[in-house]
Amino acid sequence: MLDIRHIPFDGKTVELRLEQRRQYLHASVYGPENSLASSIAYWAVLAEECERRGEKRLLVIDHLDGPAMQAEEMEKLVGHFADSILTRVRIAFVEPVAVHLPQMEHGQILAQELGYEARVFGGQHDAEHWLVYGGETEVRG
Repeated sequence: MLDIRHIPFDGKTVELRLEQRRQYLHASVYGPENSLASSIAYWAVLAEECERRGEKRLLVIDHLDGPAMQAEEMEKLVGHFADSILTRVRIAFVEPVAVHLPQMEHGQILAQELGYEARVFGGQHDAEHWLVYGGETEVRG
């Protein structure tokens, strides 16, 4: 069953679509901008949902408009959730805009340094495969 949430931030909203799959929680996020405020808003809901559901695997697909966050914003975002359940959840993040991948991979490195088990992918198939079958050494090695 699809659960659609409209999450407010800075007078705007992002739409978060959640679907419980057999082996993980699937989330797609849509909205007018890819900012620190919008990201904190939707990641807070994802953290709450993982906690409530006891979920250990999370796939997030980014459909937010605009450019990728800057490195300073990425550091703030990753640090904001460093003491949350998200550090105990395997996270596969799909960034379908190829030019955004280098910036998102910077976020992956920051996250791994803080103890997250997370990876960034350009496509959903590879993300799902790693999420369900990938070895822990691939992200923590």
